[in-house]
Amino acid sequence: MASAWVLLQTDDGRADEVATSVRQVEDVIYAAVVQGAYDVVVAVADDPERYDGGARRVATLAQRLAPVRRAVVCQAVRHPMDHSIDHSMDHSMDAADRQPVLAP
Repeated sequence: MASAWVLLQTDDGRADEVATSVRQVEDVIYAAVVQGAYDVVVAVADDPERYDGGARRVATLAQRLAPVRRAVVCQAVRHPMDHSIDHSMDHSMDAADRQPVLAP
């Protein structure tokens, strides 16, 4: 079950290539090419208690792919099957500096 999602913006026409690449990363449940503000949505089995939680690791690795312009990590704070709350912060990474920044 996914507990985090990574939203990826890619260069035009490169979404299939990026989705295929990130599917190989540990903890990735699926990567789907989508239409809209983002080009690829990646579902991740994340462990927010780990320093290198799956979603942050997936976002970092995706940012190393040349066609990825931006990655945003969205961690579930409440899951339909689990009513507990996780107060983790969402993070995004800008391709310009490849450094994590707090999402607005």
